[in-house]
Amino acid sequence: MTKSSLDGKVALVTGSGRGVGAVIARELARRGAAVAVNYRGSAAGAAAVVQDIEQAGGRAFAVQADATDQASVEAMIAEVTERLGPIDLLVLNATGFADVLRGPATKHSVEQLADSMVAQFKASMVPVYAALPSMTARRTGHVIYISDTFPRKVVHSGLGHALPKVPVEAAMKYLALELGPDNVRFNTVVCGAIRSAALERATSDPAVTQKVKEYIAQIPLGRVAEPEEIANAVAVLAGDDLSYLTGVFLPVAGGNLII
Repeated sequence: MTKSSLDGKVALVTGSGRGVGAVIARELARRGAAVAVNYRGSAAGAAAVVQDIEQAGGRAFAVQADATDQASVEAMIAEVTERLGPIDLLVLNATGFADVLRGPATKHSVEQLADSMVAQFKASMVPVYAALPSMTARRTGHVIYISDTFPRKVVHSGLGHALPKVPVEAAMKYLALELGPDNVRFNTVVCGAIRSAALERATSDPAVTQKVKEYIAQIPLGRVAEPEEIANAVAVLAGDDLSYLTGVFLPVAGGNLII
């Protein structure tokens, strides 16, 4: 395993049984962290992530929990602490829902849009509030939220992507301000389009495929991100080399969001 400033750290990555969360978990472990791989339903995927980490010489275990459920999350935090130690790094990747709301804004009811916001907010803030007592008591901790460009980059049919992220991004700013004196940091990685199963599903419709091609064409770097590029950004941001950063929104979007 490669040694870095993550060596000896304990990381919990929510929603890391598949997709970019799984890639983030592997990368944090590669850089020395002991990783709790959280999943809700993808047990086989989480087991595969743990196997990959252990085969590479790292420490990891899979832990099932619904990130929106207080009791489930508290039990998860207790298990992680018992098996790996107190959590130093919490990566918020779970969304709280099975799939994003796609299509024009008026295709969805107010209730659907509101439910998606509540699900994402709970999937992020329930783990944060459960992990905070230990972090503040030890005066060390780092929370990284995985967001995307839609709250800032307004595009047609993007409301279902954007709305769930907005309340969490607001909370991250205020938590960074208020928990700074306790040396607990809050940062956000803002992802652009990522090569993923979700992107493949979205392009199964020829009409959507054309829209995706047009979207990619206007990205300054001219391509979507590889999941490993997102994971690298998270790992670098998580390290002690950038320990003076809090309240940061880091776009990893190929130049498609410049702030």
